[in-house]
Amino acid sequence: MSLNFVVIQSPAMALFMSSILRRAVYSLIGFSLCALVILGCVKPLVKSPLTASGNAYDITIAWITIGPDQYDTPGGFNKPGSNMRFAWVTVRIHNKLRSVRRFSLRKIMLSAGSKIFKPYIIDMDSPVTLRANPFPRLAADEIISRRLIYHVPNSVIIRKIVYENMEINIPSND
Repeated sequence: MSLNFVVIQSPAMALFMSSILRRAVYSLIGFSLCALVILGCVKPLVKSPLTASGNAYDITIAWITIGPDQYDTPGGFNKPGSNMRFAWVTVRIHNKLRSVRRFSLRKIMLSAGSKIFKPYIIDMDSPVTLRANPFPRLAADEIISRRLIYHVPNSVIIRKIVYENMEINIPSND
């Protein structure tokens, strides 16, 4: 086995390569700091997935957080109003039937005592923010993941997620 090294003989090329390497390192450091700041603004409410089963669907809550309080889009960003927060819910839906079914993501409600909240934003749950179809068609045995963002008051304590006759109770983090 032999190792081959590239030797840069031009000083200008060496300077150019070192500036590219420096920029890459600075970008990585900047990205890491941004990730830490964002994660510092997030309060997780669910530490392990919670599932409810119905006749046609399984609904799994994979993640619930209070914050971050900004939803970025290519044209700008959405922020909650005064004394409001965003509650982010990552949900997986499994069509258990042998036929194509339409699912209404708008019917997945967040419950806090007597108050019920509808999704404010429905996202594709991808690294890039993309709005999702609120009424996706699920093939037989298909599983999809979506991120639902709710606009809730600062003082709200989320107790459960409700879809039609299914309820998923959220354990208290007190």
